[in-house]
Amino acid sequence: MKTIWLTGISAAGKSTIANLFRKTYKGSFIIIDGDAIRKTINAHLGFTNEDRDKNVETAARICKMLNDDGHLVVATISSPLAKQRESAKKIIGKENFFLVYVACSIEAAISRDPKNLYSKYYSGEIVNMAGLDAPYEVPDDANITLNTEYFTPIQSVKTLKLFIYKNIH
Repeated sequence: MKTIWLTGISAAGKSTIANLFRKTYKGSFIIIDGDAIRKTINAHLGFTNEDRDKNVETAARICKMLNDDGHLVVATISSPLAKQRESAKKIIGKENFFLVYVACSIEAAISRDPKNLYSKYYSGEIVNMAGLDAPYEVPDDANITLNTEYFTPIQSVKTLKLFIYKNIH
């Protein structure tokens, strides 16, 4: 099966899209959430590039196992560096990896801030925030871009479903 890998800065809308997709998609799939992996399997990791590399690798290996077992996977993993996304693609297999860039400006993400990460960053509680003091490399190889600053989550999910029906089914 395939993996739909959603990348974007924190608060871009990756999880919102995946969860809304779950409610409207007429098929079965599994969501692999990078935050959930970080809180459980990789609870010992921080937010250095090396730690992010490890979290992405863990997520990609889980996606690969699920794909091999016949499951469609939607992965919501920030994966801010191109080399991390390339590593995931290599682990999963390029024929099974579809990259979705969930785009929005840093200003829009800050205004949303559902996990208060930007607030914590600006108060000095956290560092290495992708898009601020740590890089976020916008993918130039995304299969599709969903701009959540200009389109609603419902519009983004409709676009994603159309892409999946045309390219995966």
